Amino acid sequence: MIALAILATVALRPELAAFERLAGHCWVGRSPKGDPYTHCFAPVFDGKLLRDTHKVPGTPPYRGETIYRWDAASKRIAWAYFNSFGDEYRGWAVGVNGGLDFTDQAGAPVTSWRWTASGYAVTTKDRTPIRFMRK
Repeated sequence: MIALAILATVALRPELAAFERLAGHCWVGRSPKGDPYTHCFAPVFDGKLLRDTHKVPGTPPYRGETIYRWDAASKRIAWAYFNSFGDEYRGWAVGVNGGLDFTDQAGAPVTSWRWTASGYAVTTKDRTPIRFMRK
């Protein structure tokens, strides 16, 4: 947690500004099964990238990591997601009024994050929204 407090002082590159309220903080919600679900966001390489490390305890525990970066060629935010089951997904993120929208590489919607008074809510196509609050 101390490392995140130090990293919170690192500014993100301007193109990643849509993630600024998340950077340098950890957030906790509840998975659909009721398990605590934690996301921690940390700037990497002087704010050129943003790392989102998340975990859900359980049997087996689920862990994942997403790296967000500016893709200059396409002029948009790219994401690459890896999880403890060995899966890998990639796509695009865009800041919208009130949050963030995520698509896969083909442009199909994957999830949306909307800011709330105490954090943010994550909505995917087939699931109940998960609300995250700052830890």
